[in-house]
Amino acid sequence: MRWGPEEEQRRQMHRLPCLVAVAVSLAVVVSAQESRGTIQGTVKDPQGAVMVGANVLVTNLDTQTPTSTKSNEAGRFIVPLLMPGQYSVTVNSPGFKKEVREGIVLLTGDVRNIEVVLQIGASSESVTITAEVPLVDVTRTDNGTVMDSRTVRDLPVMTNVVTSMIQFGAGVQAGGGASQVLGPHSTQGGSDYTNGSGVGGNVWTIDGAFSNGNGRNTSNLPSVSAVAEVKVLDNTFDGSFGHSTGLGISITTKSGTNDFHGDASENYWSQRWQGSNLFTKQQYYRTINGKIANGDTAGAAAARAQPIQPSGHSNLYGFNATGSTFPNWSTSRIRCSGLSTSTAKETQSPKRRIPTLTSCGPRPKRRATSPTF
Repeated sequence: MRWGPEEEQRRQMHRLPCLVAVAVSLAVVVSAQESRGTIQGTVKDPQGAVMVGANVLVTNLDTQTPTSTKSNEAGRFIVPLLMPGQYSVTVNSPGFKKEVREGIVLLTGDVRNIEVVLQIGASSESVTITAEVPLVDVTRTDNGTVMDSRTVRDLPVMTNVVTSMIQFGAGVQAGGGASQVLGPHSTQGGSDYTNGSGVGGNVWTIDGAFSNGNGRNTSNLPSVSAVAEVKVLDNTFDGSFGHSTGLGISITTKSGTNDFHGDASENYWSQRWQGSNLFTKQQYYRTINGKIANGDTAGAAAARAQPIQPSGHSNLYGFNATGSTFPNWSTSRIRCSGLSTSTAKETQSPKRRIPTLTSCGPRPKRRATSPTF
């Protein structure tokens, strides 16, 4: 069937809103996948005039990875796509003293603004300023909690997975029962959380990639040893989490550094360490009373001799190692972490073994010099 010119134009006008909606949706999805941070700022001279072409060097202090740029015609510079960690910023220009900003801590998705005023002097002279993290970030309107590497490392966790910590964040309400919170033998146990409204789902990301599972759960449970930072947004977040009305949870895994280090752990859990709930007690005494009512005193005595709480235990083992492959290789690093295995013995279920291994980064390129030890 062929359409007339007016009908065809009308159909094209109807398609336009649909195409716009699809484009906006794709833009939102892409923006939600970025969990890295940005350092930006302005370079000025002592009179307050912006400086064009100033050399800016941003260095990751953990890996000694440098990123260089220059200030533009407005005196602005921006260095995006930075992994969370500690950074230093060095700014210099001919005829001015070099300025070094240290102590800059970049968290997941952070945008740090730095205003640099270069002083007149020789380039060989330098001014070092230790930055302080502001108590209130006036550039953002969202509410939430950031669990840094020390928090993730030091807080005890029942199941050795970082998602169990999220329930302690401000504005987070845990859903489900004890099995949901303590369930280490699934890909999503202990991740059913809401922001208290009970409306909508959550957005889970790991290193910027979506990790949504069934309902409000995540599809992966990263080991504590493999996680560097967790950011939980519970209210008034921006458009990057705009396709959900629940929590926005961003998990950043550790990256390799110049130092060799690692850890090993074992997490043991026994079901009989927990207190019995009302329904478990009801079933226990209902069984005993039923045998007594049937005149089975021996069966009732045997049932009474059994513990109220059913048997069941779990062993979770973890191993983590990180560092540079060789001291004389380039700044590219390789890291393998999160190797863990768990065994579980539960009532009416066979013994299970669940291995997990996080992926490794790309192999670094070797320098011309031979590696030394």
